[in-house]
Amino acid sequence: MIKKHIYLILFGSFLQAQESAVTAINTDRPDQTETAFLVPKGRFQMENGFSYTKHTSKSYNINFIENLWKYGFSEKIEFRMITELTKEKDETQEVSGFRPIAFGTKIKLTEENGIFPKISLIAHAHLVKSASKAFRNEKWAPEFRLTFLHNLHHNQTFSYNLGTEWDTNDLFPVYIYTVSYGYSITGRLGVYAEVFGNLTKKEPAQHLFDGGFTYLISSDFMVDCSAGLGLNSAAPKYYWATGFSFRL
Repeated sequence: MIKKHIYLILFGSFLQAQESAVTAINTDRPDQTETAFLVPKGRFQMENGFSYTKHTSKSYNINFIENLWKYGFSEKIEFRMITELTKEKDETQEVSGFRPIAFGTKIKLTEENGIFPKISLIAHAHLVKSASKAFRNEKWAPEFRLTFLHNLHHNQTFSYNLGTEWDTNDLFPVYIYTVSYGYSITGRLGVYAEVFGNLTKKEPAQHLFDGGFTYLISSDFMVDCSAGLGLNSAAPKYYWATGFSFRL
């Protein structure tokens, strides 16, 4: 997703043609870099996706449902909820069900000012008992992420995230990073390229590259498609995803 304001020009009136800029939907998908923009106050937004990830020749996971529900509580606060229906298969077993529901918020910290980026803070916590039995854990695991955005030009952005997540099984911290470049080819079509990964003391680091596109059907409706490859042996072999987002 291109993490930036896209403007649609509306022409015409009853008496004469005139232009007015309408802020289009900003989403956290399809890339791994969360946007620094919040949903406008009083607006509801839903981001939906399907993804397939290949880990090894005998293991994969499918996210049949990836839903991010967002509501603009104020100019500086967004409420969030994440729901996922998934299937995982490895060499020994196959399980499916709902992952724990995540509740959280995004808080605007600063606006972009010259070389200084727009910054927001995202925080989530998982309601562990809301998950299906196969994905249920007893430990509460928070997630925190700082999102940064630079507008390089009217149609180019540079975004990056830094954060920490805790494994719900043993509460080991997992440090995450993302770096994304976005380019708007037209007022409706955008593309991006990204590197992202995670580091932890418990397991080898994972690094991946991905890219994709977004297409703005209207200022409140967008579709997307993306795919990525692992850059080291510890990372998944590849993944692909598609989805759509709308705003009310």
